[in-house]
Amino acid sequence: LGDVYIVFSTREHDLFIDDSLYKIAWATLLVFSAFGVALVWLLRRTVIRPIQSLTQVTDKAIAEELPALLAQQSAWEGDDEIQTLGARFRALLQGLRQREAARHAAEYALREHKKNLERTVEQRTHAMRLAQQEANRLNQAKSVFLAAASHDLRQPIQAISLFQSALESTPLTEEQQQLSRNIGVAVASLNDILGTLLDISKLDSGAIKAVPRCLPVESLIERIDQMFGELARQRGLRFKLWFPMSGLALQTDPGLLFVLLRNLLDNALKYTRQGGVLLSVRRRGGRALIQVWDTGIGISPSDLQAIFDEYVQVANPERDKNKGLGLGLSIVRRIASLIGTEVRCRSIPGRGSVFELSIPLCPPDALSGGAACPLPPATTAMATGPRKVVLVEDDALVAVALSRALEGAGMVVTRFISGDA
Repeated sequence: LGDVYIVFSTREHDLFIDDSLYKIAWATLLVFSAFGVALVWLLRRTVIRPIQSLTQVTDKAIAEELPALLAQQSAWEGDDEIQTLGARFRALLQGLRQREAARHAAEYALREHKKNLERTVEQRTHAMRLAQQEANRLNQAKSVFLAAASHDLRQPIQAISLFQSALESTPLTEEQQQLSRNIGVAVASLNDILGTLLDISKLDSGAIKAVPRCLPVESLIERIDQMFGELARQRGLRFKLWFPMSGLALQTDPGLLFVLLRNLLDNALKYTRQGGVLLSVRRRGGRALIQVWDTGIGISPSDLQAIFDEYVQVANPERDKNKGLGLGLSIVRRIASLIGTEVRCRSIPGRGSVFELSIPLCPPDALSGGAACPLPPATTAMATGPRKVVLVEDDALVAVALSRALEGAGMVVTRFISGDA
């Protein structure tokens, strides 16, 4: 009957698809735009800002630690932050390598300098040790010479003193008497100075050896009272001796201990203007504590360590020779070391001082066995009247001086130059 045609059209479908694709494209664009914005924000927050902060920290580190690299700052810049940071890191690493190389070079130079310095110090120390040994040898030789020559050095002074004494016994004018007295004072001063220097030389050379014996305290006190009691009274000072326990004996060298105490007491009387001086001997266990107290000018704390050195006089800045040479306490220190003790000092300026030392006591059985050795008396009486004296002296000057002195005392003197003669 005929043909039926069914016609399909895609126009509406194509329009629908086109419209859908357009909407999808806009939606996708919006989504990607939003995603891009979020990604940029996220990158800026999590990457760019830390990179910028790290760049600033790097710049600060370079400025503080490697200021020499600041001149190359224009070479640090890149196209973006990461390139800039990379450039800065490269510059920082380069600077650190340079500084590490410089540090290694400095360490090497320091090690070499240290080695050279150690060699120099070792050489100087060795040279100084040799010089010190030579100085000690020369000082020892000097001390030995002075100790050996002390007799010859003293003889001319003794002769002068004897001649001066003989001169005073002759008729003199008043002016001549004054000159003679001045000669006597000068000779006495010279004799004291020379005697002190020779005593130090003997101590330093080892010529004097301590010989410990039992010394009764009563004997020591009696000898000291004989020597200083009247002198203190003449100066208007009190002189006290305090030893509460009788029968004590010291285990020491009697002569050296007496010289030590004599110097301490002489100093105490010399620097005490009012008040007095006290010598005390008290028992402390198996030892005796000997103290010399005075109410003198005192010693400042800064000078306590120096007073035992040679030629130190804290109360004699003008270096008046009449006040001594400042060798008394130096001799005290040497003698104390020789007899095995130490002298300590405490003082208050303006109030006084105390010097003290500790000496071992003799055991009681040593005293009962008669081993005690008392000190010789301070003075020995000379027999009066004419006596025949044989004088043996090889020094003609001293022989004449001694003969004149003895003849002036009424002696009949016969001189010989030697024992054989």
